Amino acid sequence: MKTVRRIVLFLIFLPITTVLAQTSSVTFVSKETQVSLLELYSSEGCYSCPPADKWISKFKTDKRLWKDYVPVAFHVDYWDYIGWEDKFASARFSQRQRNYAALAGSRSVYTPEFFIDGKEWRAFFNTKQLPATSNHKTGQLSIKVEGNTALIHFMPASNAATSYDINIALLGFNISNEIEDGENEGKVLEHNFVVLGHRSETLIKKEAGLYQLNTHIPTTTLNHTHSGIAAWVTIKGNPLPVQAVGGWLQN
Repeated sequence: MKTVRRIVLFLIFLPITTVLAQTSSVTFVSKETQVSLLELYSSEGCYSCPPADKWISKFKTDKRLWKDYVPVAFHVDYWDYIGWEDKFASARFSQRQRNYAALAGSRSVYTPEFFIDGKEWRAFFNTKQLPATSNHKTGQLSIKVEGNTALIHFMPASNAATSYDINIALLGFNISNEIEDGENEGKVLEHNFVVLGHRSETLIKKEAGLYQLNTHIPTTTLNHTHSGIAAWVTIKGNPLPVQAVGGWLQN
């Protein structure tokens, strides 16, 4: 397990020029109780990350996928300097991980690191037993994808918050990459649920407590053979996920 001290990085952004080939409309709807966002922070330059990448890949055939858990794998860039530049990595994703660490009062981050609903989950390193799903009603979240656009609806279970943000991530699957340098030199790594593009916007409050947004989904120049989408709501100013939804997209 690698650790790294908090450092300041310049923000960079994933390129967003390739249009997603979603040829028909598809809608994904969460249940009213909380669907958990399972986040992995990983890097192709980290020798201890491949087992975590392999473990999260198993969710492709897990009956809890999209229903109880929405997995996403953010690749960080703070290991790029040791010999291999991870093309899936972004300084924005590294900063996202640091924001979680700061919220928990920690000055360090490491890879691989898992979070469930924004809180560190260390059971991966021993039992790998995921916590029981929550019965807490947080509201229903839906995303309708048509072409490169997404229509978001969120109906919170309570009126406790007045402003929400929606996060949307384009996910890549069945991606193989041969590593030519660094700690994983000579290995062919397979990636699933890897975040190829991510954006966050403020939801617009409508009548009767409904929050809505019509927006574009993230796109990418990175090659991928199969796509999925993940979306999660947060209260503005608080990075902890409130509700999540996700599903497969057509290519």
